[in-house]
Order: sequence, then structure tokens, then C-alpha cells
Amino acid sequence: MPSLAEGLSFCAMAKWHLNRPAEHCNEGEVKVAQYLKALPDDWTVCWGFFYTDKKNVRREGDFLILAPYGGVLVLEVKGGELWQFSPTGKWNGSKNDNPLTQLDNEWYAVVQSLKGTDAQPIYVAKALGLPNVKVDLTSDLYHGLPRNALLAGNEIANIRLFDQAMMRFFAPGAKGGGVKKVSPEAKEAFLNIYGAGRTPKSIKHFIEHTEARFLQQLTAEYQILDMLQDNRQLLVEGGCGSGKSWYALEQARRYAREGKSVLLLAYNRALTQDLRMGIAYDKGKGLLGDGNITVKNVEELASMILNESPNKLLPSEESPREQLSQFYDIELPTKVLTALRSDTHLKSLPKFDALVVDEGQDHDTSWHPEVAAKFLEAPCGWWSVYWLLLRDQCEAPMAIFYDQSQRPSFRAPSGFDPKRIRGHLSQAAYVRLARSIRYTRPLFDFLISLDGEGTEALVKSLGDGLKLPEGPEVETYEVAPAPEKVRQQIAQIIKSWEDDGFCTPEEVLILHARSKLADSAIGSAQSIGDTPLVGQTDSGKGIGHCSIHKAKGLDSKAVILIDVRSPKDPAITPYERFTLFMGASRARQVLAVLYSS
Repeated sequence: MPSLAEGLSFCAMAKWHLNRPAEHCNEGEVKVAQYLKALPDDWTVCWGFFYTDKKNVRREGDFLILAPYGGVLVLEVKGGELWQFSPTGKWNGSKNDNPLTQLDNEWYAVVQSLKGTDAQPIYVAKALGLPNVKVDLTSDLYHGLPRNALLAGNEIANIRLFDQAMMRFFAPGAKGGGVKKVSPEAKEAFLNIYGAGRTPKSIKHFIEHTEARFLQQLTAEYQILDMLQDNRQLLVEGGCGSGKSWYALEQARRYAREGKSVLLLAYNRALTQDLRMGIAYDKGKGLLGDGNITVKNVEELASMILNESPNKLLPSEESPREQLSQFYDIELPTKVLTALRSDTHLKSLPKFDALVVDEGQDHDTSWHPEVAAKFLEAPCGWWSVYWLLLRDQCEAPMAIFYDQSQRPSFRAPSGFDPKRIRGHLSQAAYVRLARSIRYTRPLFDFLISLDGEGTEALVKSLGDGLKLPEGPEVETYEVAPAPEKVRQQIAQIIKSWEDDGFCTPEEVLILHARSKLADSAIGSAQSIGDTPLVGQTDSGKGIGHCSIHKAKGLDSKAVILIDVRSPKDPAITPYERFTLFMGASRARQVLAVLYSS
């Protein structure tokens, strides 16, 4: 008979049913959930379940863990430390809340619920979960409680010890014949009782709770900016999900509250629009003090310097790639630098007190050789232009946020060198953001699984991923190259998410790997089902869409990826793997990937 823990080291994860309202989740439950995440996909975990006690009062339990062998474990979690148990086995602070009595009530209710159903053969075990307590495994008692009724923190955290504990709990049901396999019929019947408890309301609680946790964690991480506030200039490096854009916004706010005029620079249009909306909201709430923040991307900044409208200045996006490269690498820098050679023109431009740059790796630190040879006075690429617009130039307060691993291979990696920037600044402090704080555990694990040629640096820069919240599993599909079928599949996914309470259609962002939506897998569609498609810079409500590489710096609660190749496809190129990673990294909680061949 195989061990209960057989396959625990597999990448596949347990199936989760999230029924627990967020306001009833405590840190002890979160910790247990993080450990249970290591279980393989033939295990099922119901986080939160409802039962009626002997007094006919409706109550909630913590976890039901259905093993492929042995049965189901009713786990009631107590997050307290050692001193919170008295020698009598009662929980301190309450005369009636004996943990074992509470556990017995839950166990009895589960046993009764399975009677008369196909799930009745499933053996029901019970345990008190103590994630914050390390118990002597050789002792028969712990603070008056029998060891056989406890699942201690050191057992939950260790696969081998967890396996031994589960065998101990299920041993009485074996009756000398060894633990028994749970039949598919019994499992299905069990899930009809407890898996069906999942409702849009309960899932919505989880999603909202996780969004609040992201914000809470991020705000707590602002202490990094607090500690560095006496440093006039910051170079901040961080991988996907480390919160760089949020930090950039917060630092810009802090400069503004000091009364400074701030230039906040992005690279692509979608991120620029996102940052601009955030600043407009802050301004409306009076959060910027006496200062002000001007948000621009490189194209808009060039238009301002040249006093030309972007429509007249910029080439069509449908221009051939060679023509676009010629314009952005040579023609535009030449026009801008020529204009800035005029002292009169330079003095007519607005001047800023401070500079904040997001996605700094996309802002070149060197020119095309043809430009560099003509303008020796601007040795640090576009950064030389930015500094000319600051009152104190390289002495000015500034914060630069970047991730070198996110610079795509079609742009020369040597085009951005933070050492060149640092060499021109008067007192730059370097900071490394080493934690991912924007993903759920399934999303983080999915990104880690994409490690390979083209994504090595991206995976390495993700950070440690500790203390990430749980969330829905990543969904993957193989789709036929037919726009109508792809649109139907997307419509089904969004409807399923809406029915489950994950998100509304307006909270979904479709990311494609083409320069234009019309060239993507969904073709020239105007809507998905009855919901219109809306570009990132368009007005109106609908399902958002954007090119993956134009979405850099953005994030969304729910993302659907199209036009990407499966990482298991032997024909996948390093650039395609990079593209898949970048698109997936835009999701915070919910992700579906439609692989195409």
C-alpha cells in the first residue's frame, strides 16, 4: 500500500475549495494553508466548512483534508503559543471553549453528514492543528491534551512527519487491513457535500481579503522608504511582483508632500495612463500637499521639449519595424538633443525639483553610435535629457526603479546600465527588493515553473515568495487557431470566474503577444460575449486588452493570456518563454493561459 505522502514532492498541487469568509480567517489558518500547499493534486483541501452542532446552531470549521488513502481529517486550527493552554486542556480566556470539545462537535457533524451517502465509507479522523507549536513527538501528552489528537507545527511543516501523523490519525479506520484507498465515487459524494459549499460570496470574500492583504503588505513595506528618506537619491532594483510601481508612486507622493515639483516618468503608454490616473485620484483627495506631479512617458516628454503634438511627431504604429527603429533610435533623439542645445529653448522648458522613474530598464543609458558621435555633451542616453529638466540636475532628489531582467532581448541588453547612471549622480544609494509581494501562491509557483532559457534572470529576480496568500489555481487550455473558438473559450472562462465570484468582466485584462489586437488569436473582435473590449488608453468600461510588451508595469486582478506557446512545446523559443512569463506576471490573483501551437 503506498504511503499517504507519496508524491508530496511533485509540482502538482492539491485541489482547493475555499469556503471560509475572509473575516474569519486567522494567521494560524493562513500558515496551515501555506504548508498544505505542498500536497499533490490527488489530495483535496476544503478551507472552511459549515456544520450544525448538537444544539442546532450553524457553525464553521477550519479544514477538511481528504487524502487519496485513509479518509478525511477534520482539522481545527488553534494559532496560540504554548502558554495559551492550561493543564486542564482548556483554552485560556474562555470557560467553555475546550478545544477538544469543539473538535468533537465538528467531527460528529461531518460523520453525520456522510451517513446514507456514497461518501459514508470514508473514514473520518480528527485533530487539533497547532501551527505555531513545536511538540515533543515522543510524549503522549501535551498540556493535558493527548498527542494523538494533535497535529503540531513541526509535523505540518515536514513532509515525512506529516505523513506519519496522517497514518496515525487514519490507523483506527484500517482495522488491521492497512489504510484504504478512497474510491472516486466516495470522493465525488464527499465533494458534493462539502465542495459544493463554495459560493460566489465566499470566493469573493477570499479575493477581497487577498487584495486587502496585498495593500496591507505593501504599505508595511513602505518602511524601506522610511529608512531611506535621508538619502537624496535612490536606485531601487526589484523583480516582477516586488511592488516597484507602487513604490514609485509612493515616493513621488512623498516628494510632492515636501512641496516639490516632481517629474514621474514611465516608458510605455499603458503604464503612463495607469500612473496618471493614480496621481489624479491622489490630487483629488488632497494627498499631494503643496507639490505637484507631472506624469509622462518618453514620447510625451519629447513632444513637450519639441513643442509638437504626439500625433504629428510620432510615426504610425503600423510602420515597418526598421522604420520605427530608425525613428526612435536616431531621428527622435537627434531632434530632442538639437533643441536642447539652444539655451533659450532650454530655459523656456518647465523645470522640476525631483525625478521618479518607473521601469527604468527601458530608458536607454546610451545612444545609437550615430547619435552619440554628434552629442558628446549627453553621455548617458535619455537620462542626460531628464537631468537637464531638473533644477539641480544630477544633484536633484530622485528615485529610479528598475529590473534589468525585464528588458526584452530585441532591445540591446547593454542599452541600460545602472552603473552609468550611478556614476553621474552625487549620492545614490542602492536598494534591492528581495521579496515578491503581489502574487498569490499558485501564481508565484506558476512563474517559478517557467524557469528555462530566456527566463532564468526573471525567475531569479522573483525573490523569496514567503508568506504569499492562497488563491485559485492557474488555468491552462490548448486552443485551436480559430478566432471564433478562442473568443468562445474566453467568454466561458470569464463567465465561470464571474459565477464563482472571482471577478467581474471589467476586472479582466486580456493580454496578447501581437502588436495589434486584430492580429491576435481573437481577431478584430469588438466584444467578448455581450461585454465590449476596451484598450488600456480607451475610455469606457469593458474587458481590457493590451499587448503583453506594452503592459509592462501594469497588474490586474485577473488576466487571460493568448498567443503564447506552452513551455512544454519543444519548439518554444527563449523569446517566447520570456513573453509568456511577462504576460503571466501581470496577474495578481486569477490567471488563465490559452496555449496555441
